[in-house]
Amino acid sequence: FINKKKDKLKLLHWRVGGFVLYYKRLEKGIFELPEYNIEEGLVVLTYTEMIMILDGISIVNTHKKERYQPN
Repeated sequence: FINKKKDKLKLLHWRVGGFVLYYKRLEKGIFELPEYNIEEGLVVLTYTEMIMILDGISIVNTHKKERYQPN
């Protein structure tokens, strides 16, 4: 969950035994988020993208190299 000013973030994470709530408030700057598709109604992030957002690394112009994935 991110507020309108994009300077506060709450993250609900399931761990064994219950949920963990993370809260981060930025003193300066905003969280940079990927484009939101209103038709899908949600944004799907990988774990790596989520950590990059929390650390202030831009994910807008990044692209992931293709890797082998067994069936």
